[in-house]
Amino acid sequence: MLHRLRPLLNWAAVLVGIWGGGNSANAESVVLAWDPSPDEWVVGYAIHYGVQSGVYVNRTEVGNVTNALIDGLQPGTQYFFVATAYTADGLESEPSNEVSYTVPSPPPDPTNEPPVVAAGPDQVVRLPGVAVLAGEASDDGLPGPLVVWWEMVTGPGAVELSATNALVVEAHFSEPGLYVFRLVASDGQLMAADELQVVVEPPLPVNQAPVVRAGPNQTIELTDVAEIWGVVSDDGLPWGQQAIALRWEVVSGPGWVEFSEPASLRTQVRFHEPGQYILRLVASDGEL
Repeated sequence: MLHRLRPLLNWAAVLVGIWGGGNSANAESVVLAWDPSPDEWVVGYAIHYGVQSGVYVNRTEVGNVTNALIDGLQPGTQYFFVATAYTADGLESEPSNEVSYTVPSPPPDPTNEPPVVAAGPDQVVRLPGVAVLAGEASDDGLPGPLVVWWEMVTGPGAVELSATNALVVEAHFSEPGLYVFRLVASDGQLMAADELQVVVEPPLPVNQAPVVRAGPNQTIELTDVAEIWGVVSDDGLPWGQQAIALRWEVVSGPGWVEFSEPASLRTQVRFHEPGQYILRLVASDGEL
């Protein structure tokens, strides 16, 4: 029997494969494969391993197979492995060639990054117009859901926001001036903010009708010429109006009336019949 086992002691097993794969957060595993022993007395194989080359403090019998999974390995640690064959009566071969495997370290916990916030471009609006604040915010999802809100930093008047905890809101202003708004985003741990300016211009003036004065009443002889002159003032609206349009007209009277310059503030008037005449000066700014 010793004669039959002697070749076993000289068996040079060859580890032909090694595959790593984790099975938990704190332990890893490796699969080893080797060439079978040609000795008929071999009943099984053992894996010897340790964390130092040539020093194998761990021994695991795996049975009469040519591959085995070794688990319980620590992440980030390098292990060295050899295989031996053994008989039923306890004889064991010399170790195979040595192979090594470094168990991967678990990936680090993701690092929370602050949100990325853009409040949007600056704006100019005119009362009673509304500014639409349309911001953007993104996050890495850590450690919790993203919360956003708008707040007014400075401004000369009261502002009413259609919402505060939304990316897109409407802002209603009570006074003209420069307003600064801030969009804030928080992931529950880190915050980020961005600001924009809104210039609110006063409302356009409302066009008012020209103010007209035709002048004082007069009494003249029929053969005389009446000289009348009016006064007109205006607010200059609408924009682009070149000049006030004027005209003199007869409201009532017993005869024909002749104006020397009916489209001027100052004009001479001739009457062809005696009596009472009412003359009117009309001014128009193009709208009123």
